[in-house]
Amino acid sequence: MKTILPAFLLICFSISLNAQVRDTTRPEIPLQFDPDLLFHKARKQTITAVILIVTGAGMVVAGYIMALKNSLNYNFEGAPSSSHPGVIAILAGIASVIAGVPFIISSGKKRKQAILQFQKRSNTYSRQLFYKGDLVSLD
Repeated sequence: MKTILPAFLLICFSISLNAQVRDTTRPEIPLQFDPDLLFHKARKQTITAVILIVTGAGMVVAGYIMALKNSLNYNFEGAPSSSHPGVIAILAGIASVIAGVPFIISSGKKRKQAILQFQKRSNTYSRQLFYKGDLVSLD
């Protein structure tokens, strides 16, 4: 009897308790994306991609020049005079160029999404007519 009563009370109270409280600051309807915000994000991602790709291409060219210079500076024994910093710069440049590709793809997707949202918003406004201060739909 001593264990049945606490177990029963635990079951009764656990039904009324909520583990997670609903966030009332978020709207219940799905968020509509602002086209201006999406255009801004797309522009930032495009700038990031261009910086990564140009920097990576520069590193590849500089690494190639360093590797070429290093290959011409052989000792008389046939061994290279130092390690291969040119190869490391080439690999880092290639990694930078590869890292820029997802930014380009994401930027294009955001730009398309912004254009679609802008068209939806402009179609919504063009189908509505303000008549003496009241909003009247033309549909």
